[in-house]
Amino acid sequence: MEKLKASYWGTLPTSSINAYGQKQKMPLYFFDSFEIQSISFGRPLFKEIASTNYLSGIVRKNILGTNILNLLFWKFSIDEEKMILFSNKDMTLLKKETEGYAKIENGAHDKIELSFPPVQESCKLYLDLGYNGEIEIDKKIFTQLAKQFSYKKVLAVQTQTTNDTIYVFDGLDIQWNGILVPDCQVIHRSKGNLTLIGAEFMHRFNFVLAYGAHKENSHHEIGNTDDLYIKPVNNFDSIKSIPYISNFGFAIGTLNKELLISDTEIGGLAEATGLKIRDKLLSIDNGAFDLNIENRHKNFIEYLADKKQVAVQIEREGQIMNIQITKSRH
Repeated sequence: MEKLKASYWGTLPTSSINAYGQKQKMPLYFFDSFEIQSISFGRPLFKEIASTNYLSGIVRKNILGTNILNLLFWKFSIDEEKMILFSNKDMTLLKKETEGYAKIENGAHDKIELSFPPVQESCKLYLDLGYNGEIEIDKKIFTQLAKQFSYKKVLAVQTQTTNDTIYVFDGLDIQWNGILVPDCQVIHRSKGNLTLIGAEFMHRFNFVLAYGAHKENSHHEIGNTDDLYIKPVNNFDSIKSIPYISNFGFAIGTLNKELLISDTEIGGLAEATGLKIRDKLLSIDNGAFDLNIENRHKNFIEYLADKKQVAVQIEREGQIMNIQITKSRH
């Protein structure tokens, strides 16, 4: 926040418990002005998520909270690669912009029901565009899915001293509002019990977040509702999930702004070759992959997709090591 020249305002009055079990207050910052395109939002307060906060493992990018979102209608036209903002007082424009869309009443606020047809199970999840994954489920639904589907078990860095275990299902079909969504990725975190629909899942839909939309009841009284409108994108049937971890059994990320091996598949190639989480990452294939590229995770997964081997240079306890991982011929 300070690098963006924000001014320190103070801290939230109540403390939360961080990843080390310590009490921690969340600092707040503001800018002299905050605008999206030509729309001014005055001087809202922004929270800083510290690396020791549990949320830091989930909130990997800066996000806008509901206090900002509630001021407008937000249309995400994925097909047009546009985000359209308009007044949440203009119901005529909302009707026009959502023509052909399915309406999920209060879907932008309340939990949304998804079902897993193969196991005849359903669960309710919150839509959270700050979450970069597809679907995250709690222990209950994980237990049901695990009885029928295979999954990968991934050891992931959580903080400097703590890890988490991530269970990853690939290629699951999900039913949402009468729409079959094929080839989805579903994960469960052993240290969390969240149920989330994330940004990657919503890339399959054009959608409108209709915050504060007016609703008239049978007594002609006007109330507000936070509705969600969805419409599958043009290439809906061809979309596939971005793998959570590379087919070499590891992923890269940052912790405290330092590049490192962030995840390893338990029983995977990388682990068998000796690569460990928290190894400081120096290069991939002698610099052939740019570690400073945007959308690093996605581009790294795509870079390795068709490769038979990869050379990883890391530093561990002050020692530089070169590790080559090769796929089996079988």
